[in-house]
Amino acid sequence: MSEYWAREWAGEPFRLFGTSHLVLLLTVAVLTATVTLLGPRVPAPTRLLIRRAAAVVLVLNTAVWHLWNVAVGLWTLDTMLPLHLCSVMSLVAAVALWTGHPWLATATWLLGSPGALQALLTPEVAPYGFPHYRVLQSWSQHSLLWLAGFWLVFAEGIRPTFRRTVQVWLALHALAAGVFVVNLAVGSNYLFLNRKPEFASVLDLLPPWPTYLLVLEGLVVFLLLAFWLIGRAPAGRRQPSVEDALVSR
Repeated sequence: MSEYWAREWAGEPFRLFGTSHLVLLLTVAVLTATVTLLGPRVPAPTRLLIRRAAAVVLVLNTAVWHLWNVAVGLWTLDTMLPLHLCSVMSLVAAVALWTGHPWLATATWLLGSPGALQALLTPEVAPYGFPHYRVLQSWSQHSLLWLAGFWLVFAEGIRPTFRRTVQVWLALHALAAGVFVVNLAVGSNYLFLNRKPEFASVLDLLPPWPTYLLVLEGLVVFLLLAFWLIGRAPAGRRQPSVEDALVSR
């Protein structure tokens, strides 16, 4: 089993939209439909249990990921600080799932789910392949982050308001400003603000840096508005919970 945890991987590398990747995407699609359609019917105590279990998994998965990088000598200041969007949103999602806080739930839906979708479509796992730990960790973390938004919005009924959407947009830019300074200080590229990622991603379709930042801004606004509208769509009748008073604020 040691080869599945090792720094070096001798097996077949990950193939974009290969068999294992397509199986993952199909599995996530089925889980998304299940959460959206059946989640509202789950009794409140069970929903709370599911939410908090998912929060614990997100945190533990993150902690083990950092420990693995330390153990194999891959942890560096310019790559492993929790400043990429999915790293930040994994922590936000964990708190949102645990507490049911409406604003954090909205941020998880508007930023965490779209960010996770990009990572699921173009995973940054090379040169590893399934079933290496690196691949399983990335897939499980981003799948759970993607589903967390759907659970909070459709199962828990925490619908995004336009006001919160604007606030999330402002918070994202405040985060980006701070991260840009960190990038200049340590030579990193968190949030991909200083250059495009070295691995294949949807950002490859955009113009060169820094022009692509302007296009990226338009894409961010589009996704925020799209997910805001999707989050307002009708859902199945939800079982009431004692947290409804908090959620309605």
